[in-house]
Amino acid sequence: MRIGSVKWRKDIEGLRAFAVIPVLLFHFDPHFLHGGFLGVDIFFVISGFLITKILLENKSQGLPDIAAFLYRRFRRIFPGLLVVFAIFSLVFSFFLVPGLHKAFFLTALSSFFGVSNVYLAKTQVDYFAQDTNLNPFLHSWSIGVELQFYVLYGLMFFVLRKLLPHQAAVKSVLFVFAIFWILVSCHYNQHTSGYAYFDLFARMWEFMFGVLAFLLLPYAKQISLFIRSAIFFLALIGLLCVLFFAEKNSANYFPFLWVCIAAALLLLLGDSCGVPGSYILENRLVRTIGRISFSLYIIHFPVLKLVEYYFDTKANDVGALSLYLAITFFLASINFIFIERPFIVSRSLSANSSLTTKHVLFPLFLVSVAMVLVAQYKINPSFSMTRHLTASLAHPKIKPVLEGDKGEVVVLGDSHAQQLFPAFEEINREHNVKFINKTGSACFFSEDIFYMRQGKIEYRCKKFLKKTLAWLKETSHSNRLVLIATRSLYYLSPVLISESDYPVDGVVKNGKLIPAGNDRALDAFFISLEATLKSLSFTHVKIIYMAPLPELQVSTYRCAFNPQKNECQTSRALNLQYRQKFMAKLNRLERQFVGFKVWDPFDKICGHEFCANIYEGKVLYRDDDHLSLEMAKSLAPDLWNVMSTFKAQKIDGAVVRHVGL
Repeated sequence: MRIGSVKWRKDIEGLRAFAVIPVLLFHFDPHFLHGGFLGVDIFFVISGFLITKILLENKSQGLPDIAAFLYRRFRRIFPGLLVVFAIFSLVFSFFLVPGLHKAFFLTALSSFFGVSNVYLAKTQVDYFAQDTNLNPFLHSWSIGVELQFYVLYGLMFFVLRKLLPHQAAVKSVLFVFAIFWILVSCHYNQHTSGYAYFDLFARMWEFMFGVLAFLLLPYAKQISLFIRSAIFFLALIGLLCVLFFAEKNSANYFPFLWVCIAAALLLLLGDSCGVPGSYILENRLVRTIGRISFSLYIIHFPVLKLVEYYFDTKANDVGALSLYLAITFFLASINFIFIERPFIVSRSLSANSSLTTKHVLFPLFLVSVAMVLVAQYKINPSFSMTRHLTASLAHPKIKPVLEGDKGEVVVLGDSHAQQLFPAFEEINREHNVKFINKTGSACFFSEDIFYMRQGKIEYRCKKFLKKTLAWLKETSHSNRLVLIATRSLYYLSPVLISESDYPVDGVVKNGKLIPAGNDRALDAFFISLEATLKSLSFTHVKIIYMAPLPELQVSTYRCAFNPQKNECQTSRALNLQYRQKFMAKLNRLERQFVGFKVWDPFDKICGHEFCANIYEGKVLYRDDDHLSLEMAKSLAPDLWNVMSTFKAQKIDGAVVRHVGL
């Protein structure tokens, strides 16, 4: 029997539809199907089932047969992938901001080699993060996982056939291996949830459910029709429930586990003759969607990213949803008819097939790689419609020191202090004030409190912060100001404004977790901050603390083509409410410490009913919570006014002279 020539099952086509439609809807708006991202896991279970079926139902499994099997898998996937990603790379080269989205093109290139999941994992991206979600080729990670599984599983099967000539023994080993890997992965996934999202070995347990489903297939028909039907319906209902209600939290292992169990049961029982309900999966419309599911999957995400440039992609925006689905299904149908299906129909591994490889696939691969490179290095820098935003959305150039002899400012904090460097440079140039940079990215400003995310305590910057505070005490002089600018409120609030943010678990003090869901975390932070201020007060240093700035719903890049979208207009009232308790405590400290002053540029940034990424053509933010270079520079006069009017005051009985500022 020829590799790949196996019994065709209508219900599997239907199950593919149940996998791809949730993904399409979830990516448009997670509120449609909270667990729609789990559709990819259904695909993995189906793949494990079918690959085991193909390999076990063929009598000859020598190395040439395994090679033929892998060749057919690659020929099934790569033509459509190469064509779609190459064309969309050219399209997006006219939209992407030059120099800021190189990772997008690199994702497309890595997918051509079947390793985009490895690339995304190595660059430590968060699949659900907003900036990551802008990548039109982000979804290719799952294709990389599938391709790597095909190779690994095919080679493992070849070794088993060599060592165990009897098929029953091979099945037994596969059964034990599948059970073992599922149990091991339960532990592995729970402790490495970030990397595990893209990792083949952390995902292989999902394929193993499909393997188990096929191995148990002969025993399913021995169960009574009533029990088979009951289990089938329960699995289908359970599958739909988890797709509707699961939350997008990769640390929660249960939804992944349940969706795999449900999919495996549907595969196991869908082939049992006489099971009522299997007609749901065998419906003609459902099967048609399942038949083009691969084309739908590879095309939908780039289409969605284009739609997002101009429309709000929310569940209640019927027009945008209709446009997105119409374009996706239209292009997917074309890709299936003219690219995907011709390679599926051509099944022979004769000389004609080698011509296909030599004269079609390999040239197509080379042309696709060339198109992506041309898009990245030629078209994007010269013809992008957003190239005027390159400067506005760029990160500031951070320097250790800005030299000056008219006073000194030591800057503490995180990237929200670093974003102010254009203002620092302006003050340095006009007033010759020295700035010393003591900031670090994602540094939580507290000496004795740490924040916890997904069960992991973050200790970053603590040694650096303690060392910096010790240096301030040792080198204190009256000609120095300290400016603290940090996004502390993000780590303390259970409610966040930006769509890309995820609440932290809380803060940890003295080994105990204080949940962010109540005011105790906020209280603990300000007790810690007050202790720091008291210790610094003996150094006669003056401290300016930047109040929380307005935060926005989405990154500015999503507003480049239509700044009036609802998601690009964040309520000012919501921002004021968000920081109300924080500001009350901050103002109390200002009244308590004469050497402590709050700088609040909120109204300078958001002086209208809505806080905007782009206002009247001026770019205010580079993303959802960092100011643009232009906006940061415009705050220089206001910051200088606060600094220069911070006159000599008595601190703990000592008079502090303010020289040069």
